[in-house]
This record gives sequence, structure tokens and C-alpha cells, in this order.
Amino acid sequence: MWFKGLFCAALLVSCAFSTDAVAQENSDTVYAYYEEAVISFNKEEYETSYIHLKNALDIDPDHLPSKILIGRLLLINNLPEAAITEFEEALLAGADPNIVLVPLLRAYIFVQEFKKATTVSLQNLSRDNKFEIYLLQASAYNNTNNTELAFAHYQKAKLLKPESTRLLNSMASLYMSNDVWGNAATLIQESLALDADNPKTQHLQGTFLLLQDNVDGAIKTFEFAYSKSPNSPIIQRSLASAYLRGGMQKKAVTLIERMLKDTPDPFTKLLYAQLTNEENNEQANKLYQEVTQTLSLLPEDIRVNRTDITLINALAAYFQKNYEQAAGDLQRYVQKAPNNMNALKLLVDAFIQLEQFPNAVRVLEENNAMVMKELPLTVTLCNLYFKLDRGFKCESIIRELRVFIEDQSTLNLLEVRSLNNRGESRKALKLFEEFFNNVDYPYLRQLHIELLLQNGFTSRARQVMDSEIKRAEGVIGDLPREIYLLNATVLLQERKLEDAFNQVQNVLKREPNLSSARFLQAQIMYYQNRFDASITMLESINPTYSPLEVAKFVAQNKISLNKLDEAYDLINPLFEKNPKNTSILEMMMEIFSLKEDYQNALWINQKLMKTSFMNPQYLLTQAKLHLKANQLENAVNSFDKIANVVKDNPIGLVQLAQLQSEAQLFDDAYENIKRARTMLRGDMNLDMQARILQADILLKNRQYNQAITLARSVVLNAFSRDDKTVLRLQAMFIIGEVYRAQEQYQQAADMFVELFNNGMPNQAGAYLYELTTKRLNEDVFSIHAENLLKSQPEQQFVRRLVADFYLQTNQRELALGHYNRLLEDERVAKREQIYNNLANILVDTDLDEADKYVQMAFEINQQDAQILDTMGWIYFQRNDYLNALRQFRKAYVLDSTEPGIKYHLAYVLYKLGRIDEAKKQLERLFEDHDDFQQQAKAKALL
Repeated sequence: MWFKGLFCAALLVSCAFSTDAVAQENSDTVYAYYEEAVISFNKEEYETSYIHLKNALDIDPDHLPSKILIGRLLLINNLPEAAITEFEEALLAGADPNIVLVPLLRAYIFVQEFKKATTVSLQNLSRDNKFEIYLLQASAYNNTNNTELAFAHYQKAKLLKPESTRLLNSMASLYMSNDVWGNAATLIQESLALDADNPKTQHLQGTFLLLQDNVDGAIKTFEFAYSKSPNSPIIQRSLASAYLRGGMQKKAVTLIERMLKDTPDPFTKLLYAQLTNEENNEQANKLYQEVTQTLSLLPEDIRVNRTDITLINALAAYFQKNYEQAAGDLQRYVQKAPNNMNALKLLVDAFIQLEQFPNAVRVLEENNAMVMKELPLTVTLCNLYFKLDRGFKCESIIRELRVFIEDQSTLNLLEVRSLNNRGESRKALKLFEEFFNNVDYPYLRQLHIELLLQNGFTSRARQVMDSEIKRAEGVIGDLPREIYLLNATVLLQERKLEDAFNQVQNVLKREPNLSSARFLQAQIMYYQNRFDASITMLESINPTYSPLEVAKFVAQNKISLNKLDEAYDLINPLFEKNPKNTSILEMMMEIFSLKEDYQNALWINQKLMKTSFMNPQYLLTQAKLHLKANQLENAVNSFDKIANVVKDNPIGLVQLAQLQSEAQLFDDAYENIKRARTMLRGDMNLDMQARILQADILLKNRQYNQAITLARSVVLNAFSRDDKTVLRLQAMFIIGEVYRAQEQYQQAADMFVELFNNGMPNQAGAYLYELTTKRLNEDVFSIHAENLLKSQPEQQFVRRLVADFYLQTNQRELALGHYNRLLEDERVAKREQIYNNLANILVDTDLDEADKYVQMAFEINQQDAQILDTMGWIYFQRNDYLNALRQFRKAYVLDSTEPGIKYHLAYVLYKLGRIDEAKKQLERLFEDHDDFQQQAKAKALL
């Protein structure tokens, strides 16, 4: 058996030799990789160096040189946590602290581990490394606001290297940060005496001059530093900032664009964002100055820490109006630096810009202690509560602050806003005029105008507005945009739409891309019934400007164009994202109501009622929806609740009376109007509105003489008063309705003609159309309509009326022209009806063309009785009576009240030889309808 043992021994020796050989080969490979990594590192080919080091550490994870070098690479690539792991493991494995400690402390400071940075052992460190460690520890103490220990460590460093310009510059920076300007100046001069051409010292001197507001001197000094070190990012940034301070935009742009190309770091991006920022946001600018000063005074050997980079990125995003990114970065920053008031304010503003009001409230509530000490933030919080219909929370804040704030004016202003938010606009106005009537401050004067408009005091708002215009003209000569836009708002309320439009145009000529002006112009176009133009204007607005408000107003235009599905598609995603936003809920409710989906409309109304308990407007809307849904009992129950809530509110009583009138509860309505008018004595504007409604109630109750007397009193009081034009027209409309009800058709037509030509083309046009087609047999309507369309070709509703008029009066060529003109607009409402009318025009002359149009109509709406009737009539004209009968049956099922469909059904039965059925159908037709277009033809069939 000896040979077996000998064999095994030989095998073991062989294995040992083999293992040693492999180990040696691996060691050689590791060092080969490491040497390649060092070569690449020295060439600043960091990615290649990293690959070589990873290969080395894959073979030998404990290879100390590779661990230390990869730690340095990780630090260079802004991965300090990973670098710390490598350095700490290297120290534990016995690496020399002289190699590891300096980069390790830099990493600690980068991640704000200041305690670790200040507690490392300096044992066995060389003189040079002790010097470096003292500098880094001084920076760490400075970051924790321990200035005393920071200076102490700089003094320790100075004992080691008293003539180090880097040390002198770092100490000078610390003195400047603490506003000790004399000591800073002395140290800078010492440093310049050692090396006058040192670009870093020159940079510090430039920063000193800039902070002393010596902008010209700073620029010259920075330019000198830049000439010595043109590739230094910090010198480039400071020079660019100085150019901006000095108004040298062109030089700043040239330099920043070069920096963006060469070193697109976060601070360079911030500089560019500030340069291109159009708006002057106080908090953003304060924070910008704070960051700029901090970074310019940062010792050259200290990297910008991650928290500061987060703030830099946040500011750059904010200036570029990327509020979503700004909010995210600011949230992270505030978590690390909760005492930075400017950062907190900017975070709140970013959320407000995003219209994420609940998030803004959350931030403020989480920092309640700071907020209550900072009155502007308190005001912001209250404004957010108002917007979210949580004004009751502001009321408690006002009560709390009144105890210890001496100057009560801001709280009085909040009280005004709180009352207005609760819908008590009259009390808000009264309180405002009690406290602020003689306060000469632009914001308050503008708020006064807004309150007057909300209360219907248009003439008083005009007086305040005119005095504001004179005041502005006296101070600066030309009106600022805020005055133009506010004046346009007043003009809009006065329904002087053309004048309002021109006021906004004055602003847009100077600032064509100003979003607030474009938005107001879109509102004016909306009231001009130029819905398509309004949408186009809204779509041109910068997408970062109040996107929620813009989207809602686009939807409002869609609603006015009767494009309810498109409006719903716009609003529903907003509703899902903001389920408690009252304005979105209100619009959803309006869409459901217009779609006659009253169940869902009432469901949304219930949600609104929860946001504002017993809000009179939501109660009124609830009653209105019950009426529309024919739920009279529920409506009456709502009326009882409303009566209790609005018993002392004349405007609410007027609105309640209007609903009671619609419910034909005329006695109740009349009593509420009388009660409201007793409260409105001395308020001519609101009293006239109440009289108009009272006249309307009398009209509906067939008390024509009283109605016309009351309406005429309004016309007389409003005569020659531009601010009462709308009321005068409304009263004239009631007079026209009275004439029509009394069958005084010529007088009614005369009244509606005047209204048609003076601002009410749609409402008056519809009545004029009905009168001239059914009562007067005159061309009064078409003459006035054609004249209006010559000057206002965009009036689609009137064009549609006149086209229908020509169709009804058998003037088919004229009808054809207007229908085709309507179709030129891709957004025209009820396009399928126009196609159907064109088919009816062509059915007697070109069946194929008529069939083409009716098929186009059918593609849009397969459930329209008129379209199905036209399809049936085309089959009829082709003698295809069975298919004609099928279509007429479908049409009749959808609309059994239309006499034309009944006539066609009888006619096709007659053609099919089903005479008895045809006669029964005709008998029912004559029983149900005394007068209809095909009456003579129907009688001939009998």
C-alpha cells in the first residue's frame, strides 16, 4: 500500500505548486488592472479607470490600492456614500490614514456627516495632512453654525502653514459669511501680497466687492481672475452673476452659453434659468442670492454638498417654470434644512403654481410654528383655505393672531377675505370700507373694485377704477399692465366687450406672450360668443400658466359650443386628480345637467354641499336640478332650506324667487322679491335686477299690465346710463315677451329687432325668427340677420337661424350657402343636423348627393329621428317603400310628436296599399296637430 501514500503525497505537492501558480497569476492580473486604472485615472479617463478597478476587485475584493482609488473615483462621480464605504473598509484593513483620511473627510462633509468629520483621529498624520484635516474640520464646524470652533481649527492650520493663500482665503470667506468685513479685507490683502496673480484670491476679492455693492469693481476683478483661469467653473459663474447684476445681459449670455457647453453643472443651469426668468418672484430671488453668496464663499477644497445641489436644481427648475421638479427638489431640501424660511416659501409657491393647493396647505400646516411667526405665510395659508373652501380654519387663525399681534390691519384684511369666501360679499364689502376706505395701497384699491363688482356695484367699481387710472397716469405717465387688465375686467362686467377687448390689446401689444392678458382676452371672446376664437387663444397660452384654470375655461367654451362630450373628456381627468376641487366639481355638475343626467349632477352637488355646509349657492343649484328632473317635492323641500339660509340676504332671496317662479309658485316668488326689494332700497343696481325678475314673475303669472309697467320703469331708469345697458335690454326683452303673449306681434317684432341690433342677437334672434316664420310672414328677421352677419360673420347662432329660416321659407339656395359656410368651421355645433338639412334641400334635385349628406349625418348620430326620417324619405323618392317604412318606424319610435314623421309614415303606408292603416295614421295626425307644414298634402291623401 506504500505506493498509494507516495502517490497522494506527490499529488499534494503538485496541487500546492498549482495553487501558488494560480495565486501568483491572479496577483499579477490584479496589479496589471490596477496599473492600467492608475494610468487612465491620471489621464482623467475615469470611466476606463473604473472598469479596470472593478476587474481588479472582482479577482481580489480586498486589494487595498484598488479600494482606495475606486473610492476617489466614486467621490469624483458624486457617489460619496459608496466612496465612504470603500475608504472605511480600507482603513479597517490597515490602509495608511495619510492616504485615506483627507478624501474620507471630504465625503463625510458632502453627505453632511459633520460629527464624523470632526471626530477622526489625527494620530500618525503628516504635517501636510494635518493641515488639510484642520481645514476640512473648520468647514464642518462652519456647516453646523459653530463659528467659534471653525475659526479655532483655521488657527490650528495657520500654525502649520501661516503663508498658505488657500488658508487665508478660507478664513476670509468665513469672516465674510459672518459680515466681519474688516478682518476679511485684511486677510484678502495678506493673500494678495503673497501672490497677486492668484486667480482664486482675485475671485475672493471680486466676491468681496460684489457683496459691498461695488459691481463695477467686482466685474473688473472677476475678469482678471477669468483671464488667469478661464476654465474655472466658480470664476465663470461669479463673472456671469456679476454681469447680470451690472445689466450686461449680452456678456452674461455669451459666458453662460459657453459654460453650459463646457461644464453643464447644476449651478450653471441655475444661472441660465435666472437669466431667462421673466418674472420677478421675491422669494425665488432672495433664495437665489442666498445660494449664490453661499457658493461663492465656499472654500475651494470643499465640494458643494448634496443638499445645496438639491436647492440649486430646485431654483433652476423654478426659474424655468418647471414647478413639478422644483416642488420635488424643494421638498427634499426643506426636510434637510427645515429652518430655511425662503425655501419653505418657495416650496409653497411651487405647489400653488401647480395648483396643488392641498399640498401647499400640508407644508404650511407641518411648519405651523414658523408660519404663525411669519405673517405673510399666514396670509398665504388663509388664501389657500379660502381656495379650498376651508375658510373656517382661517377664522380660527385670525382669532388666535388677534391676541398677540399689535397691528390688526392684516387680520382685518383676512377677515374681509374670509367673509367673501363664505359668500357674505356684502358684509365683506362693508367691513372693507370700514377699515380700508382711506388706505392708499394698490392691492387694496384693486380688491375694493373686485368686491364692488361681486356685489353688482358696477358704477361704483367704475368710479374707483377711474380714480385708480388717474392716479397711475399722474405717477408714471403710461398705464401699467395691471391697471389695463383690471380696467378690462370692469369693462367686461359692464358688458362693454369691445372696450374691454381693446384694453387687453394695449397690454398684448407690449407683451404679446403675457399669459394673464391672453386668458382675460379669451374670457372676453367667450362673452362675445366667439367660442372658437376663445379656445384658440387659450391654447396659445404658456402651458405652465394656471393649467387647471385654462383647461376649465376651454371646457367652458366647449360647453357653450354644446360639445359636452369633449368638455367631459377635458374635465373628468381633472376631477379624478382633484376630487375636492370645487370649481371642477361645479363644472362636472354643469356638464351632467346639460346632458340631462340629473342623477349624477345631484351626486356632484352633494359632494359640493359637503365642502361648504349649507352654502346657499349649492342649495339653490340643488333645487334647480330637482326642478329639471321633475322632482317638484324635492325642489320645494330645498326651497324651505334656502329660505331659512337667505332670509336676510336680498341676492339669495332674488335667486330663490327665480326658482320658485320656474316651479310656478308665483305667490311665494312674489313675496320673496318684495322682501328682497325692501332690503335693496338705495341700491339701484340690485333693485333694478329684482324689478326685472318681479316683472318676469308677473309675465309668467299672466299679469301682463303689471309686468310691462314694472319693466318699463327699469327701461326709464336705465335710459342713457351706459352702466345699466344690460338691465335695460333685459327689461326690454320682457316687454317684447309681453307683446308676444298678448298677440301684439308687430310691437313684439319691433322690440326684438331693437334688441337684436343692440347686443342680444341670439336671444332676440330666436324670438324674431319664430315671429316672422309663424306670425308675421315678413322678411324682417332675414334682413336684420344678413346685416348683422356682414359686420359679425363669426355669429354662428344667428347664421344657423337664418339658414333654418331660408329652409323653412323654401329659399333653398340661400339656405345652402349659409349651411356650407357653417360647415367651414370644424368646430361647428350639431354638424349632423346641418348635414341632414342639406340632404333635405337636395332631395328633390340630387338624390345621390342628398344620400351622401344624410349618411354623413347618420355616422355622427344614429339615434336622431330627423336623420332617420330623411333617410326614409330618400328611400321613398327611390320607390323603395319597404326600406322607407322601416326608417319611418324607427324615427317615429324616437319622436312620436313630430307631425312630419307621422305624415311620412301615413304616406308610405298609402303607397304600399295599406290604405286603412294610412287613414288611421292621418286621423291621429289631425287630432294631434292643427297646423303643420304638410297639412294640405296630408288632407289630399284622405
